[in-house]
Amino acid sequence: MPRVSVIIPAYNAAPTIARTIESVRRQTFDDFEIVVVDDGSTDGTAERVREIGDPRIKLRSYANGGLPTARNRGIAEARGEYLAFLDADDLWARGKLESHIAALTRRAEAGAVYSWSCTIDEEDRVLGRHQTASCEGDVHAELLRVFFVGNASNAILRREVVDSVGPYDAGLDRGEDWEFLVRVASRWPFVVVPEYQVFYRLRAGSISSNVDRMRDGLLIACDKMFGGVSAALQSLKPESLAHIHLYIARCYLTRTADSGAVARAAASLAAAFALRPGMFLNCTALRLCCRWLVARAVSVGAAERVSRLFHSAWGRSVPEVDPWG
Repeated sequence: MPRVSVIIPAYNAAPTIARTIESVRRQTFDDFEIVVVDDGSTDGTAERVREIGDPRIKLRSYANGGLPTARNRGIAEARGEYLAFLDADDLWARGKLESHIAALTRRAEAGAVYSWSCTIDEEDRVLGRHQTASCEGDVHAELLRVFFVGNASNAILRREVVDSVGPYDAGLDRGEDWEFLVRVASRWPFVVVPEYQVFYRLRAGSISSNVDRMRDGLLIACDKMFGGVSAALQSLKPESLAHIHLYIARCYLTRTADSGAVARAAASLAAAFALRPGMFLNCTALRLCCRWLVARAVSVGAAERVSRLFHSAWGRSVPEVDPWG
């Protein structure tokens, strides 16, 4: 029985699936299986997986059921002591599995482990970084406040943890990974590996490129997350919603060429500050406001160039990491 099951849901992932699987096959920890769930692809995704020819890969094909359903189907097929989730266009650093299993071994009470993430483009070039969270132990309140894990390709969990909290919510269109980990955090401690070990891909046509749909889905997920929490934790909801609106504003300015993106970003910024006026003093929010001003005055592309210069001046733009290093 493999110690780790790596679950990769894949829908029309032919351009990236081989590189994603290769980032798993190159791991320094090799006691794993790879469960690829082909979610009704029409672009030859399954053929690309079969061409790899690794006996550790289990390919299962289904009619399209959506991302949460595909992950749940992978869980049902998995046989490992630990479950790891990796989206079909993301990559892992070579030490991801080894460092995370070691962290869970040291912290027997912990149910989940995560690390830090970088964004990459379609050519695997590192573009920037996600926040470098260091939350450990009881992180339920902090995870309700903000999705510091960052993406679905990050956390690795004990199998018993997944069994205890139930599957991904197949009724959620977006934010299902956040809602799922909030349920985990309500019962289990977390531990962090403070290294850049996940490479989250930004590409045209990906799920995250539909910003309107992302906004609506995250707001629904937020309502569900707060639906059953205590009165004390309910007070965190305005801040959680404000973080969602800030994130959506950034997405409008970075992931869409829509002519209305600047106006939609302004609406999202206004919503965030209405919920949490003090957030205006947050450095991230201030940078985003400056980016919006440049985009409004010149163009979204100009705002992107100014943002890169700003980050470079402060030495915070791109971590010195290589997906294939």
